[in-house]
Amino acid sequence: MLFADPFHYQCGIDFVCPGCGVKTGVFNLLRGNVEGAVRCNPFSVAVILAAVFSVVDTFVGLIRK
Repeated sequence: MLFADPFHYQCGIDFVCPGCGVKTGVFNLLRGNVEGAVRCNPFSVAVILAAVFSVVDTFVGLIRK
């Protein structure tokens, strides 16, 4: 099953991992489902905001050159 879905990974630990649900949350945000993203993992909102900021910063840097 690992080869059928290479992005599916379960670490097998007994406590709640702070990264669990980020991928699903990001996909929900990209589809416009903010509530679903926050329910999966609130950190996914920060991941998207950081990605958007990085892209905007890169374009601004290219324009200023």
